[in-house]
Amino acid sequence: MCAGMALQWLTCGRADCPCAKDPQSRHGPYIYWTSKEKGRSVARLLHSPEAQILAKWVRNRQELEKALAAMKKLSQKALKVVLRMGAETMPKQTWQEAA
Repeated sequence: MCAGMALQWLTCGRADCPCAKDPQSRHGPYIYWTSKEKGRSVARLLHSPEAQILAKWVRNRQELEKALAAMKKLSQKALKVVLRMGAETMPKQTWQEAA
């Protein structure tokens, strides 16, 4: 499940409210927690204290994913180096058997 946060500005539905005619006068921002549950998108309205906590969680997850991507890239580079070194140092017969 990959979740995130979204801001929305909404119209209230009253014909006499400025939000009905002017997009700049819409109500909000309203903060929603969005996620997938059983393959469907789900949004939950958050209040300020919840939004602050969840915003930290989302940032932490993004930083973790960025670190994991960097680690994966580094390990792929390291693998190429190790394989190259192995090919040079192993006897040809052993190298072919290992592959």
